[in-house]
Amino acid sequence: MFQPAIKFLVMTKYRAQADFAVDVGTNESRVSRAIRGRIKIRPDEAEKWAAAIGCDTKILEPITRETDCHSNPQSESHTG
Repeated sequence: MFQPAIKFLVMTKYRAQADFAVDVGTNESRVSRAIRGRIKIRPDEAEKWAAAIGCDTKILEPITRETDCHSNPQSESHTG
């Protein structure tokens, strides 16, 4: 499910998803897919994202995986 609040926070601070992606060490496609609800990010990613946009990780819960037991960063690169 699309997460307009997260998109708003990213765009308010960075003005471009690509700039945000570079800052948090990922790619624009992953950011877009997470915001659109197509993938969930790892808890460690959620911490980076929250720090970058200046919010609590609770804001990112709708797009964050519950556990980090399968933490292959590329595991979701072919989803969607």
